[in-house]
This record gives sequence, C-alpha cells and structure tokens, in this order.
Amino acid sequence: MGSRLRFLTGLAAVVAATAIVPTTFSPPASAASAATAYRLVTAAATGALGADSAIACPIPSGSQFVDSWGASRSGGRRHEGVDMIADRNTPVAAVQSGDISFKQNRLGGNAAWLTSPSGNTFYYAHFDRFEGESRFVLQGEVIGYVGSTGNAKGPHLHFETHFGGTVGNPYAATYAACVEPVLDATQIQADTKRFAQHVAIR
Repeated sequence: MGSRLRFLTGLAAVVAATAIVPTTFSPPASAASAATAYRLVTAAATGALGADSAIACPIPSGSQFVDSWGASRSGGRRHEGVDMIADRNTPVAAVQSGDISFKQNRLGGNAAWLTSPSGNTFYYAHFDRFEGESRFVLQGEVIGYVGSTGNAKGPHLHFETHFGGTVGNPYAATYAACVEPVLDATQIQADTKRFAQHVAIR
C-alpha cells in the first residue's frame, strides 16, 4: 500500500506540475483487455465509490485529457468541461443511468444531455453521430461516437458534469472513473507477481 501511495503521489505531482502533459487513460495490454478494463471502470464507478457523484468513464477504450477548467474560449467564454481527445468514431458511454436527450447546437454540434434519477446532469458535445434515439440508457451504454461537430478543431469529446444541477470541474470525477481503475489493476498485477515470486523463492 505504501509503494502505491508513493507512486500515486508522485504521479499527481507530475500532473500538477504541467498542464500540457495530458492524463492518458489507455488500458495497458499487460493489465487487461479492453473489455476487462471497461468492466473495471464501470465496477469502480458503480460499486466502490457508491455515491451519486460516481461516474463511469465517458470513453472506456481510452483518451487523453487535461484539467482545462476555466480556460478562455472564443467570445469571452470560459471552458466548463473536460476535453477528451480520442480517434473519430470512438464509442462514448453513458456515465450514469438516466434519460438521454440528443440535440444539435452551434457550439456543441451533435450534443446530448443525460439526466440521472438523482438529478445529476451531464453534457456531451461534438459527437460524430448518435447511437439510437433519445431514451433511457444504462450506465456504460454506448450513446454516440467521438467527432468534431460544432465549434471543434479536431475529434474530441467535450464532457461536463452538473452534480445537483450545478456545473463544476469534471476533471476529478473523470480521472477517478477513467484512470484510477487502470492504475489499480496494474498495481494488483504487480503485487500478485511479486507475491508469486516470493512464494516460489521460499
């Protein structure tokens, strides 16, 4: 536990030191298959955290993102989300179960609002296309695909969290859903390997 804490503390220091190094969530081949990593993310979001603010990863197969909350945008606006960079047509998932409403607007292009039974809302923008029609969806269900519609310079997902109806910085929740389960899986594998080697030596 001590070595993991030191590792995570060091990683947090590196991420905090520079805003140009993106947080990368990409399930390592040595840790798990994409399907297994997806299950890890969903399980951690729904079970381990056990709170209304727990979410599944919006892009389970991997993306890059930084904490860009409050960054300036055209027209004097401030950034109120996290931009998750991924290849065009990468599947995007519902972060909580709830009602999804697909819409189009000038800035977000193909966009969606997801409202959970607890009253949380989540805004997704720049989809290449939607998956299905507006409906009730389950957490982890594919709702669309990464694109660059609206005011976007390249393929990415703009993702916002509105917990309790108030928009807030989504970085911490996104990091917890997308990155920490993969770090946990990698650490478990490393610990298991060390334990097996120790038993073999004895």
